[in-house]
Amino acid sequence: MANPQPDKFTRVSTELLEAKMKYRISGEENQIWEVIIRQTFGFHKSVDYISLSQFCIKTNLKKPHVCRAIRNLLNKNMIIKKDNGRGHNYSIQKNFDKWKTLSKKVILPKMVISVAKKDNLGVPKMVHTIDTTIDTKQKISKPVSSFFQYYLLKTKKQYKLTPDREKLIKKRLADGYTPEQLRLAVDNFVKDDWEGRANHMDLIYCIGKQNGKADNLEKWINKNKAEKRSKYHVR
Repeated sequence: MANPQPDKFTRVSTELLEAKMKYRISGEENQIWEVIIRQTFGFHKSVDYISLSQFCIKTNLKKPHVCRAIRNLLNKNMIIKKDNGRGHNYSIQKNFDKWKTLSKKVILPKMVISVAKKDNLGVPKMVHTIDTTIDTKQKISKPVSSFFQYYLLKTKKQYKLTPDREKLIKKRLADGYTPEQLRLAVDNFVKDDWEGRANHMDLIYCIGKQNGKADNLEKWINKNKAEKRSKYHVR
């Protein structure tokens, strides 16, 4: 049964530890950071040669995971690595003001659309909510994502960006229509006063093509123009 006693210990600056407490890193990165702490401060040294095999033995991590954690800590400037001719020396970056906070890839099942201005669409802010809009597990291009955000905002719906809807948007863009034209179609689409419109708000009715019917996108893009021609037409 393990029963360690405080006869041997690693001296670490309280200020450094407190800074570390406020800095979130992965478990693997934390293990590597603590190995370097142990191998340097634990032996009253500022720097030490540590092989990859030593890291693996001391952490029970596999080599690829060790390499990844070291690379991440270097990118965050939390450790220093120098070539000594036969391997690498490691040390802790004690000036924690130089530690970098890197952006993370956030994968969330839910997103909320945040549009500052009507005609200035941006990438939505991702927050924890129960609203359902775009499934971020998909790799979605910005034009497709931005248009779908606009469509949801205008229709006040909470549809998911399914593969079929994404395919439809890409198809219309590939047909030569611009994002501005697609947004114009949405603007005219939501203004339609047909009493059954509330039950026919899916994307296909706005920018799609249905068998045996006119192109919906063409219809909504030109809706205002057609109304103006009719208004000023003299019989």
